Amino acid sequence: ADPDGNGQRSNDPTGAGGFPSYQQLVDRYAARTGCDVSDIPYYVAFSAFRLAVISEGVYARYLHGAMGDDVDEEILNGFRDAVEELAAGALTTLRSGI
Repeated sequence: ADPDGNGQRSNDPTGAGGFPSYQQLVDRYAARTGCDVSDIPYYVAFSAFRLAVISEGVYARYLHGAMGDDVDEEILNGFRDAVEELAAGALTTLRSGI
């Protein structure tokens, strides 16, 4: 698990413990493949921003009734919170790396 939580949402399964950190995974990948991984933070941030945009679209559809009349407030709040967490995590990753 990542103690700093860079790019990691609060409900990320790897936060449960027993998993290597993101940096350990990147280091292991680089060691085994010999690939340059210096741009990995960009791709991690891009992925988080992309998921934030998708989540915002789902949230908007819920707000405008496109997902039906039976709106679960907990689900609605989860999408709203996910957008904020993903965007903040992406920004942290861009500023600090993984």
